[in-house]
Amino acid sequence: VDFKSIRGKSVKGAKTANRTGKENLSVGLSQDSKANTPEEVTAEKGSCVQIPCNYSYPMYLANRPRVGIWHYDKSGTVTTAFHSKDHNIISPQFQHRTRLSGDLNDDNCSLIINNVRWQDVGRYYFRIEFDDGNKFNYKPGTRLQVS
Repeated sequence: VDFKSIRGKSVKGAKTANRTGKENLSVGLSQDSKANTPEEVTAEKGSCVQIPCNYSYPMYLANRPRVGIWHYDKSGTVTTAFHSKDHNIISPQFQHRTRLSGDLNDDNCSLIINNVRWQDVGRYYFRIEFDDGNKFNYKPGTRLQVS
């Protein structure tokens, strides 16, 4: 699979470098929950793209079942781009085109979008829901640009 390049930009928050030397944004929700995602990813129309993502959460939730959700926000209208448990919740725009490239149990929430379209431009953010009711939104997420 040919993943397109990632461009990190300066934003509020702590930046860390990933293995490729690109900058990632560390988005903190509390002392124990954060996600590392790039501020922006650019993909060519018709290609596939990966939004790299690793997340953390309070340690007491480590062995709890969880559901991973990617939300798509286009000008304030939020839909579901990926849902790890219920694929019927996924917006028709993303049906059969999104998946995770890693394992949620390994704290990897990286999203793959296949057959990228102009309509996919917007902001994507990850959400984790644990079976005990704990939920974490990892914002601001990543802005996808299409060229």
